[in-house]
Amino acid sequence: MILAPVQTANPKNYGGQEIQLGLGINLLTSIFPGHADRIGFEFVLPIEQDKDGLQMETDYQFILGYQKSF
Repeated sequence: MILAPVQTANPKNYGGQEIQLGLGINLLTSIFPGHADRIGFEFVLPIEQDKDGLQMETDYQFILGYQKSF
């Protein structure tokens, strides 16, 4: 049951389907001596979007990650 007069209160405005293409690379590095750390870069591009209701489309994404090894 919708109680508020806003778009976010309607459950039909959530969900949908999206297909994305991602390309990434991992680099082993030794920032601190004696440890093999990893830095990851990823580029994600939306290929197809079918969103329900009033939602903004997803744009490209750039993801940067760091993994520490002990």
